[in-house]
Amino acid sequence: MAPAFPCPRRSRLVPAPRRTAAACARLARLALAALAALAAGAPAGVAAQTPQAAPGDEVHNLREVTVVAPAPLPSFSIPREAFPGNAQTATDADMERAKAGNLSSFLGETMDSVVINDVQGNPFQKDMLYRGYRLSSTLGAAQGIALYLDGVRQNGALGDVVDWTAIPEAAISTITLVPGSNPLYGLNALGGALALTTKSGETHPGVEADLSLGGHGRARLDVSAGNVLGDGWHAFVAGTGFREDGWRQLSGSSLGNLFAKVGRSTTDTQWSVSVLGSGSSLSGNGLLPDSIDGSQRNAIYTAPDLTRTRSLQVTLNGTHQLNAEDQLALTAYARLGHAKASTGDVSDDYLDTLLGCQGNAGNAGCAPGAAPSSAVLNTASVNTHDYGLSGQWSHAGDVHNAVLGAAFALSRASYRQDTQPASFSDDRVAVADPGATPGTNASLDGRTSTVSLYASDTVKLLPHSYLTASARWNTSSTHTVLTLPNASDERFTFSKLNPSLGLSHRLRSGLTVFASASQGTRMPTAIELGCADPANACQLPTGLQADPYLRQVVSRTVEFGGRWKAADATELTLALYRSDNRDDILFQRSPVSPLGYFTNFPKTRSQGLELGLRQRLGPVMLRASYSYLQSTYQADGQIQTPFAAPVNVRPGTRMAGVPLHSFKLSGDWRATGSVTLGGTMIVSSSRAVAGNEDGALSAQDPRLARTAGFVLFNLRASWQVDARWQLYARVDNVFDRRYETYGQAGLNVFPGGTLLQPGAAVPIERFVAPGAPRLFLVGVRYEWGGR
Repeated sequence: MAPAFPCPRRSRLVPAPRRTAAACARLARLALAALAALAAGAPAGVAAQTPQAAPGDEVHNLREVTVVAPAPLPSFSIPREAFPGNAQTATDADMERAKAGNLSSFLGETMDSVVINDVQGNPFQKDMLYRGYRLSSTLGAAQGIALYLDGVRQNGALGDVVDWTAIPEAAISTITLVPGSNPLYGLNALGGALALTTKSGETHPGVEADLSLGGHGRARLDVSAGNVLGDGWHAFVAGTGFREDGWRQLSGSSLGNLFAKVGRSTTDTQWSVSVLGSGSSLSGNGLLPDSIDGSQRNAIYTAPDLTRTRSLQVTLNGTHQLNAEDQLALTAYARLGHAKASTGDVSDDYLDTLLGCQGNAGNAGCAPGAAPSSAVLNTASVNTHDYGLSGQWSHAGDVHNAVLGAAFALSRASYRQDTQPASFSDDRVAVADPGATPGTNASLDGRTSTVSLYASDTVKLLPHSYLTASARWNTSSTHTVLTLPNASDERFTFSKLNPSLGLSHRLRSGLTVFASASQGTRMPTAIELGCADPANACQLPTGLQADPYLRQVVSRTVEFGGRWKAADATELTLALYRSDNRDDILFQRSPVSPLGYFTNFPKTRSQGLELGLRQRLGPVMLRASYSYLQSTYQADGQIQTPFAAPVNVRPGTRMAGVPLHSFKLSGDWRATGSVTLGGTMIVSSSRAVAGNEDGALSAQDPRLARTAGFVLFNLRASWQVDARWQLYARVDNVFDRRYETYGQAGLNVFPGGTLLQPGAAVPIERFVAPGAPRLFLVGVRYEWGGR
């Protein structure tokens, strides 16, 4: 496993849910097209499209989102022209057309300002960066985006991480990405929020099945079925199964999830209960040093690196229409999760011996037989319990669209890390030493309770001018009990009132201009609070220590821009933004050991612009986006590294892993009535290497400065055989481009793949996240029934 080095951070908005007849009547005054779509059973939050096409007929009209949800629960919406920001949406039809490998890959291909870092080397363990903020499955990585599924926050209890394998991709109906530090979405929505809503038997009746096979032993099956049962009852079920051998050594993975929902809709009341279960076994082989990557790109640094997860979530959603303008909504959930990670890593004692014996091979402690075990087998297990209850009242009138809500969340996370002495085999696999027994060296129990109150009002000042004022008050209490290595019992409380203010105005030319200012917060997680002492550093994601206090992160965002729509053929968006984080939480390398700890940094900043274009040219649909992003430190300071000298940063020093420029161009051409051809080009500029942000190491090796920029091409094609059957194919990385999505400087004890012995010099090398080679994929899709 490559040395751990957490990198940058990430965003959201929920689409409107299906409304009752009374609610639809109100929306008719705002957009008759939206009413038509809802009456036809279209996904909520999406405006009327072209008439329902036969299966296989691609709809080329732009999907205009006429309503968006400014509050956490999926039961309240405002006109899109009133929303003061560049919110982005997609539907299940967009995902089906893109044929992307999974949700994170789809977001990286289609959403403005979204960048994917493949740090772990697994398709279901990718880091999503949005405007420089991160949504990651890596425990200990600083998180900055809130993820919601049907109004339930999915960020984990221990480290705000997200388990991508627990997202029911076959059941997703709409995806919405909301920018900025929107306080209404609660903790961790520093750079934005990502909201997912699921299908139901009422909105998606019929049967769908999708089977695909590809290179490197990849196979995936998605199935779903929905039905309206009568008397308002409806049911839906969806499941996903996935496996692959992986393109790198020892990288086989598998996962499965099952989602089921049952509910009932009457004139004034709607409710549903859903159950989501998942399990996975993922190999994430991490970063690879240049001396190995150059000759064997599919190699691993050390092994094993296996993560197994299980989860179960039960959700209740309900709404009741009090009258034509007022509605009550309720969401309750319970979630259980278990994760176990097994990794083979370089022993800290062995690394200390190598560093101490450089140039001193004659010392007694540096003799070949005197060195300690070269490896350790680390096993970390996490058990989580999450419970929550949210309720809100909303009012949708001619002048005021207001919401008032409250939320309570309770979570418990227990963490344990065991370590066993081991030695590396010739192929760098850690094997337990004979007679060695595992020992527990870290154990933590963390409990967090959060109470929130929030309110928002969108006031119609003029026929097409809106003022939105919002605020959310959060108070969180964390109780952490450490039993190993040093017993401690600590309690922390964080409170904050976060406001936001936005203004939007639609001109007669079809141009809507907007501006907003908002504030959000993120409280330190249990793993950050448990690893914040430089004198008692820890190895992430597997070590915890008693800790000093960490301050909560406060993020303030200003954004302005516009969106212009010309008829049904052209849509153009522009947004300029700046987000400042106060007391940002960074991972530092300890100056007295090769381990690390978390600490506050005075100020960081993400600022830039994003441009988006959608253009229909007859049978061709084009989509393009450009992002310019500066993610920088904004204070003088030092970042500790495994090396003797720290990284010295100053205002303007770029953060690692974030490209300055990114560009995406996608097109789909309906060549005939049944054949569609498409492709995507992804362009990324270079990215700074972690551990060398100040460039001090570049003199000894220019590669330590950055990873190179790259251009990737993906192609796709589909043939609608008849009304039910579709055949399709996809090729990723068509030209088999060698590229890297992330880099960090580290000490390499396996230069060229061979373990160093005491007395040898330990080189500093660039460790990279190698991008996947060319991948072929073919599939068959079946659809029956439908709306």
